[in-house]
Amino acid sequence: MNLAVDFSKENVYKLLFKLSYPSIIAMLINAGNNIIDGIYLGNLVGGNALAVTAIILPVQMVLMALGTMAPLGAAAMISVKLGSKRLKPIKNIAFTAIIASILLSLLIIVIGSIFNIPILLLSGAQGELLKAAQLYYFSSLIGWLFMPLTILGNNLLRTIGEAKKASYIMIISIVVNVIMTPFLIVVFNMGIFGAGLATSLGQFMSFLLMLYYYFIKKLPFTLKLKEVKFVWTYFRMMHTLGFSAFIRQSLNSFAAVIYNNLFYIYGGVVALNAIGIIFKVNTFVLLPIFGILHGFQPIIGYNYGKKDYNRIKEIVNKGLLITVVITLTSLLLVQVFKGPIISIFTPNQDFTQMAEYGMIFLMIGIPFVGISLVGSTMFQSFNKPLTATIIAISRQLFFTMPLLLVLSRVYALQGIWLVFPIADILTGILSLMIIYYWLNKIRKKWKK
Repeated sequence: MNLAVDFSKENVYKLLFKLSYPSIIAMLINAGNNIIDGIYLGNLVGGNALAVTAIILPVQMVLMALGTMAPLGAAAMISVKLGSKRLKPIKNIAFTAIIASILLSLLIIVIGSIFNIPILLLSGAQGELLKAAQLYYFSSLIGWLFMPLTILGNNLLRTIGEAKKASYIMIISIVVNVIMTPFLIVVFNMGIFGAGLATSLGQFMSFLLMLYYYFIKKLPFTLKLKEVKFVWTYFRMMHTLGFSAFIRQSLNSFAAVIYNNLFYIYGGVVALNAIGIIFKVNTFVLLPIFGILHGFQPIIGYNYGKKDYNRIKEIVNKGLLITVVITLTSLLLVQVFKGPIISIFTPNQDFTQMAEYGMIFLMIGIPFVGISLVGSTMFQSFNKPLTATIIAISRQLFFTMPLLLVLSRVYALQGIWLVFPIADILTGILSLMIIYYWLNKIRKKWKK
């Protein structure tokens, strides 16, 4: 199978840049799209539209967690197979992941539609916010008919070094959303329903472009039904490997539900709108890190399959360094310009003042979040699902939940703000210890 890059010999920084920059650009555009959505909703729809997006965020996080589980696991499996030159199973792995993605799409649409009210109530849609949340929820749910397969296509492209094509699939969705959102809100007078529908239209266009690459461009992963089969072992393995990403996103979603309810209790609608703004800005900072991880995963997975310890250690060290540099730079920029950034979302001074204050606490621990994400991705690529899961769950389960229970009772709203940096820093330190413990363990094992 021909690869677009040489995972084993090229300079690590150059390789990471080559595989990451298309994703980083796409991620930044996506984050910009997220912010533009907030501007549209805050200025064109008004009211509590930003609070609605904060309510829907946990639901979207769970859906994304489900949607990425099989694709990430399949990509990790394929990267190791490529590194070890065992190419025969790759097409069956890809086909099994396709079946898993189709089944997931149907499951999300059916269950999400039937249980929409309990889901939204659990996510914090109380009183006046429930009706608006339902409109946004249903219109954005449509896109999940296509999203699981699109996510899978993206990940498979990256395993063979086709990062640019993967990023184009993401970018087209964003462009469609940016163009269609004000059009549907203003011209068709759809309000918040139109904002969600524009997102779904963008996801449909990404799906069409993904199909174009695979069926018209005839990439290496083009499959013929007579040559492939569904393999239950692969199905189970890819979900096991992708479980760490799923559990991390699910716990993040669960924590967001708790945050929404606690912010509502201790700060009312003002605090809920403020956290909606903060989460959008925070997404802008974190998504470039996921772009780096998109380049990091196939490189380290390939070299793990090849059993090249020195190369692996170099990739990990340089991946961590790049992640910390990017997050520290983002932290400084956001802190300096947080006032102007937040004010573009809404003219409401109560919302912006609280968001400026809360932004300080959410951003302090961002560099440590990057470290834990690198660790989780590394162990996923090593076919070490248990270790990847421990890192993935540590932030929310070991630190955030206990701290929220204690600090919110003692310090009310101030206690909730304090949870963010404490949990991030502790998780980053724990992840760093686990990363280097396992690198040392691998070195000793392979040396023998």
